[in-house]
Amino acid sequence: MFEDKRWLNLDWAARGVYFYLLGGKHQTSAGTYKLPDLYASADLQCDVSDYVSARKAIAAAGLIVFDEDTNELYVPGWYAENAITNEKHAIGTCRCISQIKSDMIREVAEAEYTVSYEAFYLRQSSKPLPKGFR
Repeated sequence: MFEDKRWLNLDWAARGVYFYLLGGKHQTSAGTYKLPDLYASADLQCDVSDYVSARKAIAAAGLIVFDEDTNELYVPGWYAENAITNEKHAIGTCRCISQIKSDMIREVAEAEYTVSYEAFYLRQSSKPLPKGFR
């Protein structure tokens, strides 16, 4: 990540906000959650306009997907670092994804989740994926 041009082009404030979005107390196993701007700025103890500016820069860089209508976000590539590891993890993650209000965020999260689940399933079994899975 630290050699990624998207990261390197962010200013220091946006980099700090990105770390907060990656690992903050709101993060779920699905890499997605609802986070109103005022709540985030209160957590970070910063001016809301500074937070919004940083969030927009992070989204413009492609490091998050954010839906302004629902205040939900997703961290693209989440499952590359947080792959599905067992069935309970898969079920809980599906539950998180099903609660996403934003169609855009849910579609992105579901697509990446599906790839991670397929990889997990194939590691665990020599059987083909369940009928209708894909």
